Amino acid sequence: MGDLDLLKKFIDKSPDFWNDLDLTDVDPKHENVINKFSNNFDYNKFLREIRSWEMQDDGPIPFQFNTFNLKINNPKKILTLLLKKIISKFKKYDLTISLGDDIEIIKQIGAYDLLKDNPVHLSPYVDSAYFLSQNLSTNYRWNKYIYYAHTILNKKLFKNEGIWIDIGSFYGGLQGILAKYYDNFQIVLIDFHHQLCRSYLYLNKLYPNAKHIIADEHKTLDSVFSTNDSKFVYLSINNLHKIKKIKPFLITNMFSLGEMTRNTFNQYCESQFLINAKYLYLVNRFVSSPFFENTYKNDINIFDYKFDNFERIYFDVFPINHYQTPYRNLFGRNAARPVSSSYFEMIYKNIDL
Repeated sequence: MGDLDLLKKFIDKSPDFWNDLDLTDVDPKHENVINKFSNNFDYNKFLREIRSWEMQDDGPIPFQFNTFNLKINNPKKILTLLLKKIISKFKKYDLTISLGDDIEIIKQIGAYDLLKDNPVHLSPYVDSAYFLSQNLSTNYRWNKYIYYAHTILNKKLFKNEGIWIDIGSFYGGLQGILAKYYDNFQIVLIDFHHQLCRSYLYLNKLYPNAKHIIADEHKTLDSVFSTNDSKFVYLSINNLHKIKKIKPFLITNMFSLGEMTRNTFNQYCESQFLINAKYLYLVNRFVSSPFFENTYKNDINIFDYKFDNFERIYFDVFPINHYQTPYRNLFGRNAARPVSSSYFEMIYKNIDL
């Protein structure tokens, strides 16, 4: 089945595809993202933007003049990227420095072989790659995926035939890396419909022989999880009740819990499927909205990540992209600045399991 057919199938099998904003508690950032997506939807445009679309992308990387970039970019975009590179040099904002820091961290933790085994330029729908050598490449977001994947593999946070729930899966990049290292997997991706659809196309391309289950099609998912064959389950945020009874081995959330409204945040943290999990792996901001830069319009901070039946077995500052200083406007001045709040990395283990 071709990409366009898969896209149409996902929309057809998802009755609420266009209704995510009918939910009562969508945070302002994602409300804006969904509105822009819905207002500008076009089948061909969507297929060109599986990994990078308006307000969401794989992040900035230094431009390289090579065959790969000439192939995937049109002349106008190449000129734009070259201009940005020249301007960044003039402003003394060099992305290669922070990218190099990320690579050194990946080497330090022993994840470099994992990156070699998963160069970003060989992944589906790629439109952003920085080459470290002829056959080795990465990008801003891919560095995070490699780090997460190594942590999960190294610390044995997932196992064959286990259930892994990821809250906020973007286009499925992390799932695509990790699934190849397990004989049987049951991976649940939770997100808004348009992002699940991107994951559906991306993971179908990588794993055409796995089961790809659109949760909207099923009244209950009990029978889905009764078998141990490899499967991806695409679960929209209005269908969380369908996984209430399952007992996941691992639950992950990277960045998005801290973006949510307080009410939605509490719903996830107090959910039965989270209480049933063996491990939680979380990466989020220490303070979602510092008073001097009120980023996400909520009052969530690190003290809110507490779970009664879990013990914390790992805690540190999340190191990937930590040294980037994005160029942005603040206090009426445009300059390179660190993010207003850095990110923590925590792993919890259920004391009852």
